[in-house]
Amino acid sequence: RAIELDPNLAVAHKSYAEFLMHSGRSAEAIREMERARDLDPLSLITNTLIGFAYHNARQYNRAIEEYEKVIQLDPQFAPAHYFLGGALVNTGRYDEAIEHLQKAKDLTHGASLMSAGLARGYALAGRPDQAQQSLRELQLLGLHHYVSPYGLAQVYAALGDKSSALDMLDRAVNEHAFEVLFLRVDRSFDSLHENPRFEELLKRVGFPQ
Repeated sequence: RAIELDPNLAVAHKSYAEFLMHSGRSAEAIREMERARDLDPLSLITNTLIGFAYHNARQYNRAIEEYEKVIQLDPQFAPAHYFLGGALVNTGRYDEAIEHLQKAKDLTHGASLMSAGLARGYALAGRPDQAQQSLRELQLLGLHHYVSPYGLAQVYAALGDKSSALDMLDRAVNEHAFEVLFLRVDRSFDSLHENPRFEELLKRVGFPQ
């Protein structure tokens, strides 16, 4: 409706693209996000989300190109480093991935989402000791600050602990953690897709079936 009222409203195209992305409608999401960028070409978050739209479509090399463009615009923009690290992990470029995930953590002074991303990177890079250490740090942080169980679920899934991953996702859904919007398209949980508990979580979030 917002786009109908004002076809040149960049934030409306961006928001609609995010909805399409979460729904798994990748091609439409990319088109809408590209339109948002056309209308607001210097927006760091829109440029990053274009990368994320390609990322969710599993076009990782294209996603990497888009994230790198954002970092050229602003090397201190933490989300671009975080998402770039995730895309690099998915292409097996683990050393580069960990470098960017560490950068994202440093720029956000250890924000739990970024710390969980780094822990997942360690796990998938075959560095379980460092992944477990990062996981322990997150658990300690959670004694005094909010740590999203969704991020913890990503780490557990990367470590191959499916039961703990599902337990954390159950908590994330109960707590209405915003990241559960990504649940349908998040590659972190590919190993859980055949599990009835995962299917039930998708239904609870309310994704179209």
